[in-house]
Amino acid sequence: MQDEELLLEMDDGVTYVVLNSKGTADDVDEKLKAFLNYLNGVVSDDEYIRKLDAAVMRGRLNKEWRLEYMTIEQRDMEHERVGRERGREESREEGRRVKFGENHGQNV
Repeated sequence: MQDEELLLEMDDGVTYVVLNSKGTADDVDEKLKAFLNYLNGVVSDDEYIRKLDAAVMRGRLNKEWRLEYMTIEQRDMEHERVGRERGREESREEGRRVKFGENHGQNV
């Protein structure tokens, strides 16, 4: 599939580019390769990557940002928990409908 051009047409007029940071095709330029490697934890001597890494480190050390991130993370985890519980309840309800029928006691 490497030689095929894959197009995902969207109706929003935006061009989407999908990159695989673990890809092995070696068909990207050196700057993009440095960035993709950075996503995999490799910091290169590329000037942009060094600046990016410094900015990431500053962000990690910023207590206000860390607190905000942790708050968002906790909120997201709670939303996931609530969503899972709602999904379980909907599944139980659907199971009851299938088992007992919509008209109380009639099998479907």
